[in-house]
Amino acid sequence: NAREFPKLSPPSQPYYTLDVFKRILNLAKSSPLDYALLRVDSELGARREELSRMLVEDYRKPEIVVRTAKGGERRVRTLSKIACVALDGYLAVRKGSSEYLFVGERGERLDAFALTRRLRRILDKAGVPKGYGWHSLRRALVTWLYSAGMREKELQDLMGWRSTSMVSKYVQLVPQEVDKKAASVNPLLKEE
Repeated sequence: NAREFPKLSPPSQPYYTLDVFKRILNLAKSSPLDYALLRVDSELGARREELSRMLVEDYRKPEIVVRTAKGGERRVRTLSKIACVALDGYLAVRKGSSEYLFVGERGERLDAFALTRRLRRILDKAGVPKGYGWHSLRRALVTWLYSAGMREKELQDLMGWRSTSMVSKYVQLVPQEVDKKAASVNPLLKEE
């Protein structure tokens, strides 16, 4: 009677794989606003409330100010060239004169719920199931950067957390990736 191995469990919280997120980004290109939102957030990992409160004056190319939703602190981040191009493209066609950076077609501030509706439309087109949203991108960003070798302290600073213990709550380890990494660093396997 052979022992059964436990079944591999999926990640505990939904997060976007890189392939899925690239598909979402591609679909968002038809809207300068949606594309800018996703490009900027894929670098900041901002909460939707933080995106909705950004002001036009917060963007001074290539830097942007993020006012944290928790604690009200400010952090300044440098955006990549591609995020700046996306944001500049959106600003060139942006409607109205609101002080808020991200506004709808009538120039009104996009609150957290409006941001969720916009993202859900794109996710539906991409075939992404319910349960995924802005926070899934935050988890994905931390997971991608951690997998690429970014240290916990660096991730803490990037995400604006008070403790490095938050990293372990966000990183979504996939069992197959853990096995592959273990095999690549196991000193016994290097001898063969």
